[in-house]
Order: sequence, then C-alpha cells, then structure tokens
Amino acid sequence: MQDQNNAGTQRDKREMIALLNSGDKRELRAFMQLYSKQIYGRALDITHDAAAAKDATRRVLAEVAALASRSELKENIDAQLMAVSYTHLRAHETVLDL
Repeated sequence: MQDQNNAGTQRDKREMIALLNSGDKRELRAFMQLYSKQIYGRALDITHDAAAAKDATRRVLAEVAALASRSELKENIDAQLMAVSYTHLRAHETVLDL
C-alpha cells in the first residue's frame, strides 16, 4: 500500500512540474502562493526581520518563476526551492551579522 502511495505521489509531482513548466501562469501563481508562506516562515526564522524575510521570499519566488518560464523546474522542486531559498537567506543572514 505504501509503495502505491509513493508511486502516486511521484506521478502527481511529475504532472505538477510538467504543468508548471507548460507556461500556465494561473497554475504557477497558485503554486507560488502555496509555497510563499513556507518560504516566508523559514526566512523569518533565520533573519528575525519581517522586511528581510519578505524580500527573501520575493527573490525566491522570482527565481521559481524564472525557472518555470524556461521550463527548468525539476521533479525535485523541493530541493531546488531549498537551494534557492538557502542562498538568499544566508545572504540576508550575512548582511545582518555585519
């Protein structure tokens, strides 16, 4: 049963990535709204500054939109988002430490 659920999840993820890479702006916007809260929360935990967290969230979402516009979102989108957000958040953290 678990294997069937995992296979279904992987298929759903592949379909979602294909849809996002298709250029459907409505789907991309909905996806980004869903992820923006998680990214903002993580950014706020790291920066402890609402303005910096909002800026980092905007940058990450802009990168996601750019990847989707070039059809470069991958199945491991969670890893892509984490890498992008990590880079932006660490940059903010470095600035705050200065």
